Amino acid sequence: MARLAMAIVLLSVTAGLSLAQTGPIETDRPDQTEATGITPVGSLQFEHGFALEREGVISLIAHPSTLVKFGVSERFEIRWVMEPVTTSGNGAPTTRGLLPMEFGFKSKLWDADDGSSALSFIAHLQMPHLASSAFRGTRVGPLARFTVDKELAADWRVGANAGLEWHAGGGPATAIYTLAAGSSLSESMGWYGEVYGFFPMEQLPADHRVNGGITYLLNEDLQLDAAVGVGLSSTPAPWFIGVGVSYRFAVIR
Repeated sequence: MARLAMAIVLLSVTAGLSLAQTGPIETDRPDQTEATGITPVGSLQFEHGFALEREGVISLIAHPSTLVKFGVSERFEIRWVMEPVTTSGNGAPTTRGLLPMEFGFKSKLWDADDGSSALSFIAHLQMPHLASSAFRGTRVGPLARFTVDKELAADWRVGANAGLEWHAGGGPATAIYTLAAGSSLSESMGWYGEVYGFFPMEQLPADHRVNGGITYLLNEDLQLDAAVGVGLSSTPAPWFIGVGVSYRFAVIR
């Protein structure tokens, strides 16, 4: 399945060579705060991320995670997530494969007439058997969150998410939160800072983290990004570093 995922990425890059849209691309990466915006009607958007995460002697490499979005209407998009990974450390053998795929949607519930703020809802289902054997789950895992953003001043914007997740691997529900702020450095470059965390409902302490990064718009349909982050709730602190590329193209005109 990992080979299939890489083949899909390569095919999508080839298809994306003929890009044509109006207005700059709006992505759900590289931060943890999902955006409120909807992919333009009739367009496909691909968001790929390569990342290295490390917690003590345990490491995880995403190569790459991919979010695919298709705009159905001005207020609704469908979504597909796949993430091939390599895990190692803590005496366990190195394992490569695909995490459970996710299918879902984003719906814009409200937006201000002047575009200064918006509220959206995102729901995904993790499919336990659409994964490599080493990462298969035991149940269908629902993931849901509300996302809101607000323009504070020229070139400054804040966003926040709140939700609940029941992962396919089992265990109790986990409450999540994110809070991010960012602004433009130039017409093409932006930056952000963010705090986010996880609250398991029945066990384990809360896990709080911070991260920051930059985005670079090559054109209205093509964006590069980079991010770094670190945990605040355990020692040694977990950390990650990642880079990504996002692009979109019209399939129905």
